[in-house]
Amino acid sequence: MLVFVIPLKSRAASRSWSTVSALFERTLKSVCRQTASNFKVVVVCHEKPAIEFDHENVEYSVVDFPLPDLIGDPTEDRLRKETDHAKKLWVGSVYAESFAPSHVMHVDADDCISRNLAAYVNENSQHNGWYVDKGFEYQDSGKTIYPKSKFYTKCGTSNIVRYDLIKPLFSTPLDRVSARDDSAFFMRHKLQRGYFDSIGSPLSPLPFPGAVYITGHGDNNYLEYFANKKKTLLDLGRLYGGKFRKRMVARQVTEELQVEFGL
Repeated sequence: MLVFVIPLKSRAASRSWSTVSALFERTLKSVCRQTASNFKVVVVCHEKPAIEFDHENVEYSVVDFPLPDLIGDPTEDRLRKETDHAKKLWVGSVYAESFAPSHVMHVDADDCISRNLAAYVNENSQHNGWYVDKGFEYQDSGKTIYPKSKFYTKCGTSNIVRYDLIKPLFSTPLDRVSARDDSAFFMRHKLQRGYFDSIGSPLSPLPFPGAVYITGHGDNNYLEYFANKKKTLLDLGRLYGGKFRKRMVARQVTEELQVEFGL
């Protein structure tokens, strides 16, 4: 069985709590649209959002560790938010053990995922896991969507891992989990594949598009950081080059995509 773990930022760390809550509700609906019924969702939060959607497969874990102390510095505040994010992934992944999962997937609280993931995991329950190599970027409320290759380098909603392979990593105490050091490395999507390669349990590319990275809603930690940091020529080249490449591959949001990902 696949368990999805969703870390939710707190009201205090949000630019708009109503926006964060609405995005999370869409994410939760997307996750719960799975074609297979035997999955679970663990939401880790400081406070439960006021949303209307509920599902019998969803459980909340409300934490009481300190909120990120934001000081107004883009780089430092990003690190503190990422540490909060990593701690919530730690809590949710440990909580997931109570369901005896075959695999766990971390899902960012503003992204959408394919409704076929749980069924695929059920059919391949002995596999080490998969990384999302193909996915999409979608600007919130837009009419176009952008295919993304090497999706796992761009979005945290990008790994499905056999639970017994990540369980030893939880020996790190929660109070030592930090975005500053390697105690949280297994939760960083760009480094995760290398770790599993190193222990002889490599992940495979998911054979179909697995997730949608949502942008343009104003409460994305990385994009907020990028907007506030001083841009270098390399940053500007990536920004405008990326916009040009997206226009070249843009496609319409079809009914089929809406159904599969819950857009």
